[in-house]
Amino acid sequence: VDHGDLIQIWAKVSLLMNNVYIKNMRIKFIDFVSNDP
Repeated sequence: VDHGDLIQIWAKVSLLMNNVYIKNMRIKFIDFVSNDP
């Protein structure tokens, strides 16, 4: 495996993880706001 390939794969994975994390945070925030009386 090429070193550049490893960096690209790592970048894609970390980007995916960030997107999932941000999406979950957004959902939790929306739930929190909508549940506020």
